[in-house]
Amino acid sequence: MEAPLWLARTGSPWRDLPGELGRWHNVYIPCDHSRYARRNLVERFFNKLKQFRRIATRYEKHTLPFLAMLHTVSAFISIRN
Repeated sequence: MEAPLWLARTGSPWRDLPGELGRWHNVYIPCDHSRYARRNLVERFFNKLKQFRRIATRYEKHTLPFLAMLHTVSAFISIRN
């Protein structure tokens, strides 16, 4: 746990870790690429939803009409892609 704190404090890259903290191969926290890819898909979908002004400004003030519009726009986005 010391290595990430040291890196945050100094702003150095992983390879510049001092010897007492261990080798950077052993302390480096790898990224889960498949999880990142799924998260990216979700973020892109929400960004596409926000492009529809009616959804972004919540034009429908009641829950059911808003949900209906949300389903319609979601179907439209999935068909368009």
